[in-house]
Parts: sequence; C-alpha cells; structure tokens
Amino acid sequence: MMNLRPPLRAPLRSRPPLGLWPLLAAILGFGLLLAPGANAQWSNDEVIHIASPERFTLELRIGPYEPSAAGITADDTGPLFGVELDYHIWRIPYVGPIGIGAAPSIGIYAADGSTASTRLTLIPFPLLASLRVDVLARELGVPLVLTGKAGLDMIFGVHSGAESQTSFGLRWGLQLALELDPLEPRAARALDEEWGINHSFLFFELFGSTADLGDPMAWAAGLGFTF
Repeated sequence: MMNLRPPLRAPLRSRPPLGLWPLLAAILGFGLLLAPGANAQWSNDEVIHIASPERFTLELRIGPYEPSAAGITADDTGPLFGVELDYHIWRIPYVGPIGIGAAPSIGIYAADGSTASTRLTLIPFPLLASLRVDVLARELGVPLVLTGKAGLDMIFGVHSGAESQTSFGLRWGLQLALELDPLEPRAARALDEEWGINHSFLFFELFGSTADLGDPMAWAAGLGFTF
C-alpha cells in the first residue's frame, strides 16, 4: 500500500505568478474608473437612506491549492472550495474594521499512480484576525478595499487507506476587493434595506501557510458580502 504520510517538513516551492499582475491591475483600474460616479450616486442616496450597521463579512472562495503532502499527483492542485465569516469587533476611524473569524475549506487530491479510491481530503480550518482598510470606498468614493489577515492554520488531512494527519502553522493573507455598489446604486440600497447587506464585492487574495500540510503560497478569488 502506498504511504501517503506527509514529510515532517516540506520544502518551500517556488512557482510562477500565473499572470496575477494583469488581474490585479485590472481590478485597480476598474475601481478607479468607477470612482467619480460612485461619489455622485451615493451622495444623492444619503439624503433618504441611512445604511445599516456593518457587523459581519462573508466570503465565498475558490482557487488552486497544492498541499505539502508526499505522494500527491504533481499537477493536482485541487481546487480548494471555502467560505470565510468574520465578525467586526471594532472600527478604526478613517481606516476600517478589525475582525475575527474562521475560513474553513475543502479539497480532494489524487495519489501518484493510484486508483480512484486512494485520495487525500484536505480540510484547512484557519482562525484569523483581519483588518479591512475601506477608507478609499467610504471617504473618497473609490470602491477598493485592501484587507490583511493573519492567524492560526489548522489543516486536517483525511487519507483513504492510510492514517489521517493534522498539522498547525501560521496562516496569512492579503486581499484586494472591488465593491460592486457603484455599478447599480439603487439595487445596492435595496439589498441593504431588505436584507441588511451593506456591500457586495469581488475579491482576489494571495495567502499562504507554514503548516506541514499547507501551501506556502496560493491564491483564491470569489464573491463577498458585508452585512
């Protein structure tokens, strides 16, 4: 039987940026393009609409993830599906909210030269603190939000036909988000009035883990909501 146990410490892998800079430039450029209209639209709406309090952020994410586990097929990078829920514990004036939360995810990987029954199910479960810098969107009308994250990464590896593994390490992340409110201000206001959703956004995030089963450098993209 193939031994799927991970090494005590996998070497760091260096991988190409996969064309990420053009994507980040596109998000930044689109946010700046929306900025002038965003200021005018929301200044008119503020006369008749008071936004509901922002207490939580929910993110739905997907992206490639290469675990540091021996025996995994070289080109098997997931994907990894996940959610993140953060609670805003305090807002720094003219900066943004500080939050705490969890970001569970799951990915299924095949072993080298194995049958379909030999799999590794990877379940990262990081506990994170975050700082969302939304001053551009709230004060200047530029719908861009930059978020930094750090915390404890717990990763559970469930092997078929072998012993399961658990590893711990540091999880970090850096996210750039584009808020969608300026595209349709009336719809955004209706979401807030009816469902308490203050903002919706698209995001791109670079992140990594020092856990033995983790990926030292990965990325994810998805859709998020602040409510």
